[in-house]
Amino acid sequence: MATFGYARVSVADQKLDRQLIAMNELKIPPGNTYTDKQSGKNTTRLGLQNLLATVGRGDVVIVESVSRKRNAAYNPTPRLAGAACTPCR
Repeated sequence: MATFGYARVSVADQKLDRQLIAMNELKIPPGNTYTDKQSGKNTTRLGLQNLLATVGRGDVVIVESVSRKRNAAYNPTPRLAGAACTPCR
């Protein structure tokens, strides 16, 4: 079982710092944190696609902000093949 993180902002001039700090505090290895700087209106984002291609059954995905997972009615359940999606608290 591995732990992964996903951080996203909507536009390139926004900063991922707050989300990456949270991932670091949770001891997620830097190589296991995937990021995107683009709209959440669809799931064709490189970081998200790489994350989805990497996680497997039993892995845990940490999402710092619930809205990062919820945008565009994004339902991770079938795409994550049994991985647990957990928003940071």
